Amino acid sequence: MDAVTAACQQPGSTITIAAGSTTGRRLPDLLEVTGTACREQLPDSARRRDGTPVDIPHGAERYTTRRILDAELDLLDATGEPTAHTLPENAVEAAVADLRRAGVTLDEHQMAAARHLTTEPARVACVVGPAGSGKTTALRAAVTAWQTADRRVVALVTSAAAADVLVAELGVPAETEQAFAAWRADLLAGSHSLIVTTDTDTAAELNARAHLDRAAAGDVDTSRTVGLADGTRGGVGD
Repeated sequence: MDAVTAACQQPGSTITIAAGSTTGRRLPDLLEVTGTACREQLPDSARRRDGTPVDIPHGAERYTTRRILDAELDLLDATGEPTAHTLPENAVEAAVADLRRAGVTLDEHQMAAARHLTTEPARVACVVGPAGSGKTTALRAAVTAWQTADRRVVALVTSAAAADVLVAELGVPAETEQAFAAWRADLLAGSHSLIVTTDTDTAAELNARAHLDRAAAGDVDTSRTVGLADGTRGGVGD
C-alpha cells in the first residue's frame, strides 16, 4: 500500500493496481488511483453520501472552548500537586471486606482503582474506563472507605440520570449546590471534603465560588494575586 499512498499524495499521479476478487460482485480486473491536490477535489467514489471523504473517521471532529481547555489543564496540574488528605491502604481493604459481606465483590482491577482514589497523595485522582468496566463499583469502595474515616463525599455529575445512578449506587448527594454547602460546612467545622465530579466545568464553577467565599471571609488576601490559566486570579490563601 506504500505505492498507493504515495500516488494519492501526489496530485495528478496515477497508479494501477489489481483488484481483489470478491464473490458476487462485478469488479474490474484493474483499478486506477489518481492523486488529488486536496480533499475538495476528491471524486464522488471517494466520498460518503453526505459528501465527507471516506478517509475521515465518522464523528472524528471535536469542538471545545479556551475556558474548557484551561480548566482541563488546571485539573491535570492538580494531579501532580501533593496533598496530605489520603487514607491508609488498610482502610480500602476494610471497605472491600464490608462490601463483600454485603454481596458486592471487587476484582483486582477494581480494588486497584479504589486504592488509587483513596491513597494517591495528589489533589486530583482519576479513574477512566468504558461503560461496564466496574468504575462505579470501585468508586463505591472508595466512598465507603472515605465515609468510614468520617470524610464527607459529594458526587458531581452533568445530568439528572447520572445523578440518580450515583445516588442509588453510592448513597451520596449529587447536586452542585449541595456540594458547595457541604464544602462550606466542613470548612467551618475544620473538616475536609472529597468531591467527585465527571466534568471540568463543575469543578471550575465550585473553585470560583470557593474563592469568592474565602475572600469574603478574609481568608484570602485579594491584594496579592497571580493570574490563573482560566483568566481568573488567585489570592494568597487560595
